[in-house]
Amino acid sequence: MKRTDPAHDITVYERNPAGSTYGWGVTYWDELLSNLYFADPESAQIVRENSIRWDSWVAYIHERATVTANDSDVGYGIGRHQLLAILAERARSLGVRIEYEHEITHEDEL
Repeated sequence: MKRTDPAHDITVYERNPAGSTYGWGVTYWDELLSNLYFADPESAQIVRENSIRWDSWVAYIHERATVTANDSDVGYGIGRHQLLAILAERARSLGVRIEYEHEITHEDEL
């Protein structure tokens, strides 16, 4: 919204402390990255530069000892801490305020 109209007054309320996350990484596919490039090329470029890319994978299915290889899908992976830091920095650079450790429990608080 800030990219569309910088006059928007936007605050993101995050219930957790800055930098906290659950899990290690985020995987995503080429389509999501393409959508991000369409919505915000600057963010997409930074996310892409900080991700690993793969174009093949192997899945082992233990039930019947079947191995499946796929050479068609392009996927990416990025650490959760890194992704959150990138998105928070991008939001701040656009003038968005982020308030950590601020949980909204009722719509009257907005």
